Amino acid sequence: MPTLTDIPLSQLQAHPLNSNVMSPAAMEKLAAHLADHDRYPPLIVRPLVCSLTQRGEVADRYEILDGHHRAKVLSRLGRATARCDIWRVDDVQALELLATLNCLQGRDDPRRRAALIAALATAQRRDAAALAQRLPEEARHIAHFLRLAQPPPTPVAQAPDAVETMPQPVVFFLLPEHRRQLQARLSQLDADRSVALMKLCAMV
Repeated sequence: MPTLTDIPLSQLQAHPLNSNVMSPAAMEKLAAHLADHDRYPPLIVRPLVCSLTQRGEVADRYEILDGHHRAKVLSRLGRATARCDIWRVDDVQALELLATLNCLQGRDDPRRRAALIAALATAQRRDAAALAQRLPEEARHIAHFLRLAQPPPTPVAQAPDAVETMPQPVVFFLLPEHRRQLQARLSQLDADRSVALMKLCAMV
């Protein structure tokens, strides 16, 4: 069962097969966050070298399974200890945890991420450049998220056409023979019947 405790950084050592690597830029952001807030998920470690005391077995060394970068940054910031969850696992279990803890994670929905970043920008009154000093994204990506979070522009209502400019119906009655003659004549003048009718009127 996990046990949360503060362990001296001098007693922690990285697992030799850790494959997770963080870029220098990301390390700087992590360092800035820890320096400002001192809040971070506890490292996951396992007892490695133990000694017997009057109170029983006590670990002298611990191996990091998750939190290698946090340990490096804490050491760089001059911290003496790190908050750790102690998991008592064997070598095989340690390898499995090492292979999964740093890789099993979800993916951000872009619009939800945009809403989150916009809320943070408002709460902290920071622009994209300032947020980029703390968040994983670059400033240009944060600016894109801030634009994505903006509500769509309200469409401008267009005034309806004036009645006098709208087409008007014209109704008249013809004998069948006259109707056929009119339709034939209109089709000769233009495919659009209204245009053809006006052309016919102009000829009169």
